[in-house]
Amino acid sequence: MKVSIIGAGRLGATLAYTLTLKDIVREVTLIDINHNLSRGEMLDISHGISLTGYTRVKTADYDSVKNADIIVITAGIPRKPGESRLDLNKKNVHILKDIVNNITKYNKNAILFVVSNPVDIMTYVAYKVSGFERKKVFGMGTMLDT
Repeated sequence: MKVSIIGAGRLGATLAYTLTLKDIVREVTLIDINHNLSRGEMLDISHGISLTGYTRVKTADYDSVKNADIIVITAGIPRKPGESRLDLNKKNVHILKDIVNNITKYNKNAILFVVSNPVDIMTYVAYKVSGFERKKVFGMGTMLDT
């Protein structure tokens, strides 16, 4: 199984590392607008898992999602203290639409997990923009799964 993670921040990098430790996927690809960040995280993970298993970790651009079985979107701007969910929504919906449009250029068959906040709204936007079947778009958060 191949997993692409869009967003190499704390959550994306932690997810990539966890997947490699469990040896449940063959390949993890980190994609981020900041290529230096995704490359640095990829190198850290690769060095850390060199003796643990067979999972390959790489960094690439959106065209690499074409072979992904699962795509996880963790990218977005984090909520600041005092900021409402709706204010955060205005910022992150533009980011998410761009990400989903890039994904659908290369892959329309993967399962899509959205972890970006606010997760309920972002999942709905991803579902509508992607054109994926409902059973292929999931939202996951600490207290809310859609």
